[in-house]
Amino acid sequence: MEFTQLRYFVAVAHGESMRKTAESLHVAQTTLSMSIKKLEDDLGVKLFDRYSNSFKLTPAGTVFLQKASKLLLEAEAMRQEALSLGHQGRDIINIGVGATGLTIEACLVFSALKPEVSFNFMHDWSRPASSFLLSQQAEICTSFFPVDNLGVVSVLMLNEPVFAMVSKKNPLARRLTLTVKEMAEHPVLTTWPGTDTRRLVEHLFTSAGVVPRELVEAGDLETHFHYVRHDLGVGFVSETTANMMLSGREFSAEHIAIIPLEDSFCRRNTYLSYLRDRKLTPVLAEFYKFFETFCRMAQERKMLPDKEDFANVDYMK
Repeated sequence: MEFTQLRYFVAVAHGESMRKTAESLHVAQTTLSMSIKKLEDDLGVKLFDRYSNSFKLTPAGTVFLQKASKLLLEAEAMRQEALSLGHQGRDIINIGVGATGLTIEACLVFSALKPEVSFNFMHDWSRPASSFLLSQQAEICTSFFPVDNLGVVSVLMLNEPVFAMVSKKNPLARRLTLTVKEMAEHPVLTTWPGTDTRRLVEHLFTSAGVVPRELVEAGDLETHFHYVRHDLGVGFVSETTANMMLSGREFSAEHIAIIPLEDSFCRRNTYLSYLRDRKLTPVLAEFYKFFETFCRMAQERKMLPDKEDFANVDYMK
């Protein structure tokens, strides 16, 4: 029995389907199925009852899930302790990154305030950030939607408007406001299916009751800005990121028009999630309080705060 098998088993037990779990873990479905089958053979017990379109934990599987989850948590705690000793007392936080810009900015500010803390960013544009949490590779993760899993606590940290990004070469750039329906008539920038950004884009068009003419899977956010700049597509950007672009703190908006959207549903949430059974270490608890304050300040200022903004802020209140 290997830890990889345990991680796969826990992920499948919490997953919606074998196919989607395989996608989230970035492995082939056959690899995942064979791993679970080998685990069952090694244990000599059936962990799942399999049906045509679904599966369900057996009584033995339910008990084994509790034990496996606890073992993985203990193994992760041991790994963190070893890493801390190996890094001369430094604390390392493994974080699944869904809300990319906001998360990285917050982590950099926290590290500046607490030099003894560093972050291991877990991010893949082809899978949701929650997959790192569910496979217990990350202690926490950020996302635009709550993690749909009873074993996960997802806390809403920020709710902000979403704006349209279009090239200044595009006729839409002359508009004072736009609608999602109008954007659907142009190539729309997004990422791969199942990712946080893709879910957000699909949510906006579903809410508008329209289907975009074309979805352009363009990878990371920086690539989106380049595509928009050269009028290869239109995109969405949050209020805080838009204001950072306009102020010169983020990617240049010199060739990009940022336009308010009329639709009331054009808003983006940011959630911070962690496993319900995982006890937050002191440094994770402190980062949680910091991230809460960071998002509240961003909501108030409509701009992501930096280190200087925390000069007289006690985020541990």
